[in-house]
Amino acid sequence: MTRRKNVAKTARDYSATWGKWSGKRELVRGLLHFSVGLVGWVLVHLIQLDADLITFLLCLVSFVFIVLDGVRLAINRWHNTDCFTRFLQWIDNRLVKKFFTRETENHQQTTTVASVLGLSTAWIIGPRWICAAVILYFGLIDPLAKLGKYWPIVVFERGWAKDKSLGGVLFGLAGGGIGLVTVLLVNYWVQIIPLELTLWQALVVFLVGLFSASLSELIGRKADNFLIPVSSAIAMVVVYNQFFS
Repeated sequence: MTRRKNVAKTARDYSATWGKWSGKRELVRGLLHFSVGLVGWVLVHLIQLDADLITFLLCLVSFVFIVLDGVRLAINRWHNTDCFTRFLQWIDNRLVKKFFTRETENHQQTTTVASVLGLSTAWIIGPRWICAAVILYFGLIDPLAKLGKYWPIVVFERGWAKDKSLGGVLFGLAGGGIGLVTVLLVNYWVQIIPLELTLWQALVVFLVGLFSASLSELIGRKADNFLIPVSSAIAMVVVYNQFFS
């Protein structure tokens, strides 16, 4: 039992590259990450919102997040003493830094910008049925992989996967598998997979995307939120076009 606790503590210590560890902050970030994926999937798959409207919303959301991130970075450099500036700094210190940003992100962009840009790129690359899986992979793989900080099994100490863990990989794969099964089950009520594809063919395409997304989370480092949707979309489009179209 002692050995297991020590292993978990060592894994969390690797997050020193994030600054001081905060389980509350990582929970909030994970829930936000998942909610973006869930809302996106609902719009794309369940509601099947018009493609032009989805494109507009992606552009709008991307713009808003980029601007907010720019304002957040600017606040840390402001030395004004007016009431409005002090109010923004209060929000940044009491809410943003406490629940949303890691210490190492105080003077650099957060992963939020990479996320919206990654989802926007995936939407351009892939057809709607592929994007349905991409969005769920995005919403589930990265947040659940963070559980590897508590149950790491093995921590990778070298290479591109340095500071990540086998436990994180397995949790991420399990999360992506939940997304894959969700798409296949809901497809029986809301058709999104092309009719010319058999269930097994669609499963092959989705599995390729799942492993691509998980690999991106493992070795993507700070770019993983961009690479997860983009790499999985590219992988699924290539496999579909080469073998099933």
